[in-house]
Amino acid sequence: FFPFSSSYQSGFLMPTYMDDSNRGFGLTDGGYYFAISDQMDLKLRADIFTKGSWALNMESNYVKRYKYSGLLQASYQVTKTGDKGLPDYSVAKDFKVVWNHRQDAKASPNSTFSASVNFSTSSYERSNINNLYNSQLLTQNTKTSSISYSRSFPDIGLTLSGTTNIAQTMRDSSIAVTLPDLNITLS
Repeated sequence: FFPFSSSYQSGFLMPTYMDDSNRGFGLTDGGYYFAISDQMDLKLRADIFTKGSWALNMESNYVKRYKYSGLLQASYQVTKTGDKGLPDYSVAKDFKVVWNHRQDAKASPNSTFSASVNFSTSSYERSNINNLYNSQLLTQNTKTSSISYSRSFPDIGLTLSGTTNIAQTMRDSSIAVTLPDLNITLS
């Protein structure tokens, strides 16, 4: 019996069984979905394996009609490979943050704000269990993030804009940060 409802419903997210030679047996992507409101939701998920590896994941979508919309994801994982006490045993602690924010053009005709953030530790994609068969993520060498804001003053023809960029090189774990790159335009 499945009751149907016109409102949003919270509920459990059933885990998936997985067998990995390095991590052991495990359950992945189990958790809970929170239907907070018409404008926001929250999904909390976890992974756990018999050799001690585990992960916590959070994902939230938000929207304000005619104003903005976005997605926020955060993950933390501890990956233990090999057998404890042997030379091949290793522990990796990794995190990842993804934030995409879009402002509706009708929200404010004289200002815009946008964010596209994809930041993680250099070994996150290689040690994430969900990426084992995704060659594109495993071979990704560079990650970029950008946050920008622009404000125009049409009465005087002035436009101010600022952008912050972060470029990560996964191969050598280097990070290049461009702190606010400010532009002033006067027509």
